[in-house]
Amino acid sequence: MSSNQINHYLFRVGDATHLWSSSVYNIWGIHSSTSSCKYFLKNAKKGDCLWFVKGNSNGLLVAVAIYENSEKRNDNSLSFDKLGWVNTPGNWDTDIYFKNFKKIEKMNLLTQIKGSAANPRIYNEKCLVNLPLIYCEIYPTEVPKKKITVKRITIEGIQYFKTENGDIYDVETREFIGTYVDGVFTKEEESDEEESDEEKSDEEEVNEEKESLQKILLACTTISNEIANLTSLLNSRLDRLGSL
Repeated sequence: MSSNQINHYLFRVGDATHLWSSSVYNIWGIHSSTSSCKYFLKNAKKGDCLWFVKGNSNGLLVAVAIYENSEKRNDNSLSFDKLGWVNTPGNWDTDIYFKNFKKIEKMNLLTQIKGSAANPRIYNEKCLVNLPLIYCEIYPTEVPKKKITVKRITIEGIQYFKTENGDIYDVETREFIGTYVDGVFTKEEESDEEESDEEKSDEEEVNEEKESLQKILLACTTISNEIANLTSLLNSRLDRLGSL
């Protein structure tokens, strides 16, 4: 259920003592004879949000939960003593069941709802807290995870996993190695792009080596020419010295 399809109901819970004691059973109690309770029982649906307001507190929200269902109290219902509803007398004849109960008193959310208002009441603009917004903060929507169904399959004596669309997964290498469609196994070949990258790498190495050798050869040639010039100068000098 998306957040914009959820209805928000506010329940006044006095000093919240009864709420804390019965929340361990995920139960709250109402009397079905009041008009506001009749409206709730007729219109509330599973997944709606229940907000619990403390009395004499400027409408302080003390807890929140997700509505599950309602049930008229009977002989199998938990007793008031078991639920801890003993501090204040009441004639609650219907149990409200919920889940994901969270205490939020420390958030200091003041609705400014007055005690004489209907109980429960459906959220409207008179509430000074943006309940749909706070709801999204407390119960962030989780992105459902996509399930992948796989089956074991033996190909050429080796066990693999096959997905619904025929992809074959090798457990040892932890890679998809091919497809198996209509009884035919097609193994994936190495990427041409990878091969071309390897070839390109070899070619680059050859070019780098050629360039390095050419530089060395050029240096040797330069040195050789300088040696030749020096040899010529030395011979010329010796000839002059010999003629003296």
